[in-house]
Amino acid sequence: MKLGMEELGMGVVRSIKSSRRWCWQDKDILDLIRESFSGQRLTTALAIYLSLTELASNNSSDEFTAYFSQIAKLSGKSIPTIKSYSNQFIKIGILEKENRKVDNKTNLSNQWSLLTPSVNNNYPTSVNNSYPTSVDNDYQ
Repeated sequence: MKLGMEELGMGVVRSIKSSRRWCWQDKDILDLIRESFSGQRLTTALAIYLSLTELASNNSSDEFTAYFSQIAKLSGKSIPTIKSYSNQFIKIGILEKENRKVDNKTNLSNQWSLLTPSVNNNYPTSVNNSYPTSVDNDYQ
């Protein structure tokens, strides 16, 4: 009897339609991260952004609460690294963070929002100004 790939424990082509759990990242934001970081810093930035999008997906919203420690655990990075990169993500306009406290003393998990940055000046404006375009990646 011949066994199929599933019976052998091998993977099958994934299907977003039939998958139980999945999340995605905005390709323009991934491009922006790749333009903003290089080398090992790029690898770290992508790992952290992946963790943020996973947390957002788990919450079914681009706004969610999480401690730095949760993001650190998901990304495999340290809390100081998460703090540093989250500040850099805020500066490039892809993340917003609100500190939350009880009685101005006890820290709660932060409120995070994944943002879509405003139209980047690297992309030429379309003829009718209704959407940005990029010659490099055929974005329309």
